[in-house]
Amino acid sequence: MGISIDVCLEPARVARVLLAMFALLLLAHAVGLYLTFALNFGDPFGLVRLFNLALERNVPTLFECCLFFLATTLFLLLARLPPRDPAERRLWLVLAVTFVYLAADEALAIHERLIGPVRTHLHTGGLLFFAWIVPYLAAVLTLAMWAAPKFWRLGNRFRILFGLSAVVFLSGAVGMEMLGGRYYQDHHETVDLTYRLYQTMEESLEFLGLILLVYTQLALIRTRATEASFRLSFGLEDRIAQAP
Repeated sequence: MGISIDVCLEPARVARVLLAMFALLLLAHAVGLYLTFALNFGDPFGLVRLFNLALERNVPTLFECCLFFLATTLFLLLARLPPRDPAERRLWLVLAVTFVYLAADEALAIHERLIGPVRTHLHTGGLLFFAWIVPYLAAVLTLAMWAAPKFWRLGNRFRILFGLSAVVFLSGAVGMEMLGGRYYQDHHETVDLTYRLYQTMEESLEFLGLILLVYTQLALIRTRATEASFRLSFGLEDRIAQAP
């Protein structure tokens, strides 16, 4: 006996679910900030750190890694759908590899290990206090120049949606990181409420950019597939032992 389950991925519904999950994380983060800076309550049972958007290896990090992997999966799916344009297929595959790396970077904080060496060699400070921005921004610009003509051929709607998701994400990952880094340096590397708010805005923009990207990918998939669904099939076999 075979059992099949159709899981339909409707873009707006998926985006609403992801936004609701992000809203819950943001609320937990805000409660943690209130306990820390308004009530000076410390970190009861480690819950403040567990839900702090600005810190690594916690629930928000796991959620962001899941978003990166979801986007990776959708890029791979797009690479398998028509039209079979080799240039576009390369675009999706390159972006899939890029997002796997970004997920690993988010989990392992690889970029933070570049801060010391880059700052030492380039003597950066101010907006470039977190010096990992320099090599990463160079990589982003290189990728953008290569990918822009291919995105342009997707049509006006998807040009705007993919572009907007990139702008929102990079406004947090690069823009707010630069502003927060300057503030952090100017205030003698003190982690105060204002600096945490910079980090909160940075992470929030990253989440929103990724959620918009997932919505855009699903919307594009729906235009290219009869039904945007995944079928999971399980074969069940009943074996009845017969008595001799």
